Amino acid sequence: MIIRTLTFAAGWALLILISVSASHAATFITFDVSGAKQTYAEDIDGQGNVVGNYDDNLGQRHGFIRLVDGTFQLYSEQYSVNPAAISDGGIITGSTTESPGRAFSGALDGTINSFKNKQLSALRGIAINSAGAIAGYGNDQLQVYHGFLRTKKNRIEILDAPNAGTGYQQGTQPEAISDDGVIAGEAISNAGTHGFLRDKKGNMLAFDPPGSLFTLVSSVSKDDAVLGRYVDASLASHAYLRTARGDYSTFDAPGAGTNLGQGTMLSDVNAKGVIVGSMIDSNGVYHGYIRSKAGKFTSVDAPGAGTNSDEGTLVLHENDNGQIVGVYYDDHLQQHGFIRLP
Repeated sequence: MIIRTLTFAAGWALLILISVSASHAATFITFDVSGAKQTYAEDIDGQGNVVGNYDDNLGQRHGFIRLVDGTFQLYSEQYSVNPAAISDGGIITGSTTESPGRAFSGALDGTINSFKNKQLSALRGIAINSAGAIAGYGNDQLQVYHGFLRTKKNRIEILDAPNAGTGYQQGTQPEAISDDGVIAGEAISNAGTHGFLRDKKGNMLAFDPPGSLFTLVSSVSKDDAVLGRYVDASLASHAYLRTARGDYSTFDAPGAGTNLGQGTMLSDVNAKGVIVGSMIDSNGVYHGYIRSKAGKFTSVDAPGAGTNSDEGTLVLHENDNGQIVGVYYDDHLQQHGFIRLP
């Protein structure tokens, strides 16, 4: 166990607990913000900087940046700043509680530039590409979700999927954006949750993998394939990949359960075609996985992860260097962050 004490400009010290353990060729780094009840690692950039959120002892949620050297940068604003994603180059997006609920673009030093839109409130930046374009969503006065694209020139375009509903808590929720501007996400309606795609020319289309009862989107690859998971009639999850041509392939991670609430979840794909995600086994335990471009699976179980139902390891994102970020639930259902180095 490595214990580091950091003194910030404000004059207070932050105690950081980091445990490092090696498993085969991979090294795991587990971490928590000092005093956090729960730690939620969200994303990792090309150098290994991690963004996420944590809950304090009062149940309030705050954002953090964990830098490559293991030090933490915490946000100092009077309102909450909650990162959701970071680009390969270290540009951060997410949401703030600053009225009327704003999204933001931020840097690794903790500075942010928040923005709002006259048509929407509660803006949430969800995904960001290498050019700094942000995809996300907000809601109108009737609590209908509408997506948005904020370009690197700070122009905001409202996005409504063709299959999105217009009722309370229905609408359009972008989840991913590629470097050439392809956006994908979910359209919510009375008919359920289904996929949508906005191509780089601005054309919108709806999609569902074969056999899907409802469809969730996680990532868009460098060649504009859309990846995610779908739920079948048994209410089990399966991973899918939809190519730019509209062809589908699906897979299940070894050991994934096949019953209600079990199955395979897909989280991310890097520029080398390596896919990461998680699966829920027949006992309700989470396990991470890595799937090579050739289809070979490697399991990922963080040290300290519990082995009972609702415990285990969730892999969330990876960078092009094969570094993986995720969370694990211990045997007390406490959530912690981890990084896996190849």
